[in-house]
Amino acid sequence: MKRRMFLAKLYGFGVFTFLKKPKVNLQIGKPILNVLLAIDLSQENRKKDRLADLRAMEFFFRSKGEMAGMNVQVHTFLNASFTPTHLIETINKIGDITKNQPQNSGIVFYFSGHGANFGDEIFPRFSFGNEVLAMNKLNAMIGACNPRLRFILADCCNNFIQGMSQIPNTANPTDEDLVKKLFWDFGASNVKKTILICAAERGEYSYSVESGSIFQQMFRKAFYECTSNDNINTSWEQIKNRTMKEVKRILDRQSKTTGINYGQSPIFTIISTSDI
Repeated sequence: MKRRMFLAKLYGFGVFTFLKKPKVNLQIGKPILNVLLAIDLSQENRKKDRLADLRAMEFFFRSKGEMAGMNVQVHTFLNASFTPTHLIETINKIGDITKNQPQNSGIVFYFSGHGANFGDEIFPRFSFGNEVLAMNKLNAMIGACNPRLRFILADCCNNFIQGMSQIPNTANPTDEDLVKKLFWDFGASNVKKTILICAAERGEYSYSVESGSIFQQMFRKAFYECTSNDNINTSWEQIKNRTMKEVKRILDRQSKTTGINYGQSPIFTIISTSDI
């Protein structure tokens, strides 16, 4: 289902940096973070905001992974490579390596595009052109790779088939130990984390502006705020609560301005498990 732009002209959320393709320089012994970015650019009128999502989330996960002392490898799926087949092949190749790596490896998947719910699951199915891929299936495939951190973020609608002010830039986190704690240093070598996120509840739209989706901008804002305040108890649960609060605040303010109800409630599932 098409994700709606809720105003024709809105001011951007800030300046996004265009990223140069980095050289892969893996350091032996360091944890590995594979970041998979699947971005639908098939609609001409959506390229600007989705490219903003791509730039913002590539920079976010690359910088946070490096801050956590990890080797970051980014895999981007655009245009001809934006197919479930290519994505699955990439996940399988990563799995062949990850299964034999130390348990500090992680896999992140971020999707920006069309999503819909067929009424049978909490999370959506992603649209790849004329094909779909269920988020639950993707979760199972990534889980089979046995990463220590499994992080899936669906920045799309989750609805059934049938003049916003500028947000100030936020400083990068100052405590690298907090970022390590969130990405791989979970306190015990046998602990793993699975994080599943969707920008909207089942039945809801996910809203965007030209500078990218509301969700990814509020998610990054919440992350920066939670990891830059010297709070040793920073957790994904804290980031979740602040993200949901920020999304609600920004959309409630817009609803008061336009008289239209922009309801969007992100879903977070955060699970910790231990190998015996």
